Amino acid sequence: QSAGVPVIGTVLGEKVMLQTKTPQDRLKRVALPPEVASAFDLECLEVESETPKGFYPEGYKIFIKRSQQSRACTDIASKTPYLVKIKNAEVAFLTKIRRGYSNGKFNLHFNNGDMIEDQEIEWCNSIVSIVPG
Repeated sequence: QSAGVPVIGTVLGEKVMLQTKTPQDRLKRVALPPEVASAFDLECLEVESETPKGFYPEGYKIFIKRSQQSRACTDIASKTPYLVKIKNAEVAFLTKIRRGYSNGKFNLHFNNGDMIEDQEIEWCNSIVSIVPG
């Protein structure tokens, strides 16, 4: 395995295009964030299109830990967005999460004011580090 952190997706606005079909050894790799000691379990998303209201400018790198991917989004009142994959969607989202109207469902709140309501989450992942481009 080559050095660096694998880039597993591209951020386009608040949508995240995940590279699910590319083998790990063929993914582009980037440098480790300065405050993180090891690349073990770390994955990266690259911002290619600025998110609404300049939340993540183009060129930024957003790091997550593979082992933190979970169906249980524990800190749903967090001010920091999660990487969220909802059931039956081909893309993931960088969004804040709040409890939905139905039991076990969530509302996704975006920085531009939009919201996707009452969604079943396939998995979510908290952000470990954000590095300017």
